[in-house]
Amino acid sequence: GGYAECNFTVGFTLPQQYTVYPVQNESDFSQPTSSQLLDNDINILKYALYLKSLEARFYTYVSAYFDNNQFTQSGYHSNVFLNIFQIRNSENQYVKTLNKTVYDLGETYPPCTYNFSSLKSPNDIISSAILLEETGVSALGGAINAIYNNTLKQMLASIVTVEARHASYFNFVQ
Repeated sequence: GGYAECNFTVGFTLPQQYTVYPVQNESDFSQPTSSQLLDNDINILKYALYLKSLEARFYTYVSAYFDNNQFTQSGYHSNVFLNIFQIRNSENQYVKTLNKTVYDLGETYPPCTYNFSSLKSPNDIISSAILLEETGVSALGGAINAIYNNTLKQMLASIVTVEARHASYFNFVQ
C-alpha cells in the first residue's frame, strides 16, 4: 500500500517534514517495519505536541495580558476568565505529558515561538479559542486512527475528549 507523506502546518511552519503511515486496510498492518511504526507514532505525537503547545501558549498569553474585568465588561460571565486559567493549566499539562512521552521514545521537540499580539479583545480571544479547540478536535481526532500503539492511541483519545469539551464550552459562551 502507498503511504502518504504529510506536511503539517497550523499557523506556523514545522521545522521538518513528518511522514505518517495511515492504515488503508487491515493488510497494511504488516507492511511497515516496527521502526517505521514507532517513527509514525512519534511523528503523530510531535504533531499533537505542536498543537497543544500552540494552545498552551495562547492561554498563557491570555492569562498574562487580559483580566476578568475586560471579560465581564465585554458581556461575559465572570467565570469565563477563571475557566481560561483552568484550560491553560490543562493544556500545559498535556504539553508536559506529550513532551515527556516523545522524549521517552528517544526524540525531542523543538518549541516554536508564537505571537498573539493581534488579540485585542475578549471577543477576539473567544473566537480564537473556538478555532484552536475545534482544530485540535479535528486534527487530533483524525490522527488517532494513524497511531499503531494502543497505549499512545488511548492517551491521544483522552486528550481529544477534553479538547471537545473545551470547544463546546467556548461555543457556549460565545
